Amino acid sequence: MTEKKRFHAVRGVRDILPPDTSLWNWFEATARDVLETFHFREIRVPVLEETELFARSVGAETDIVSKEMYTFIDRDETAISLRPEATASVVRAYIEHGMQMLPGLVKLYYAGPMFRRERPQKGRYRQFYQIGAEVLGATDHPAIDAELIEMLTVLLERCKLENWTLLVNSIGDANCRPQYVARLREALAGVKSQLCGDCQRRAAAKPGGGRPQLPVCFTIVRLASDSTITRGFQASASRSSTTAKDMIVIRSPGWPRRAVAPSSQRWQMSASSSPRCHRAKDSSSGWSPN
Repeated sequence: MTEKKRFHAVRGVRDILPPDTSLWNWFEATARDVLETFHFREIRVPVLEETELFARSVGAETDIVSKEMYTFIDRDETAISLRPEATASVVRAYIEHGMQMLPGLVKLYYAGPMFRRERPQKGRYRQFYQIGAEVLGATDHPAIDAELIEMLTVLLERCKLENWTLLVNSIGDANCRPQYVARLREALAGVKSQLCGDCQRRAAAKPGGGRPQLPVCFTIVRLASDSTITRGFQASASRSSTTAKDMIVIRSPGWPRRAVAPSSQRWQMSASSSPRCHRAKDSSSGWSPN
């Protein structure tokens, strides 16, 4: 007599059970309320897209595209992938439906699951969740980024998070970044023999990790570990060099990227402002393209 097989959740994903679902619903409702107060409107995009969309937007050389996407060949021979992030899908929908013809800026937000086949570890899952905000239109005025930062501070206040610090950094602009990348390539060439094959590939293809066309800066909101509900939050550092477990990241201006994540509740929040979104091919998982 054969023993009946017991089924379990696939490795790297998990069930969200009561009472945790109540907390998830509360956080989602709070985030939606804040986003709509700032005149963002919800967009719902598919979890499936053509693989080429992500290869063009995130970058074919990135770990996300080359190693982490769930991809299959459909019956019509089209390569299809589960979305690893939603910015590319939002930009695709924006262009496909002619939303660039709408007056003024188009302010959209999304919420839902994303999928990456990363190595499972505490606080990081292969199916994770994001709430993201995108501003699309003809301008990348700094006021847009200021508004996004203000919006996140309002959300932190609604969540009763009080003890946090705002840090601002830059990875350069169209003038200084090419010089930085050139010097970085030169430095990496001197230690090439000490690098693994994967790092050698990255050093040759994209050593700076970002694109120099637009000024790009990112903002880090650091939460003190003793904040009211900080223990529920963990940075979605993903492929960035950030390792702290208690920070929220927003990246700006010009590129939509990732930002927050509650760890046990695991909501990531990304805030972004993209100029015109002819840049569909350049979006990735953080304000600075990976």
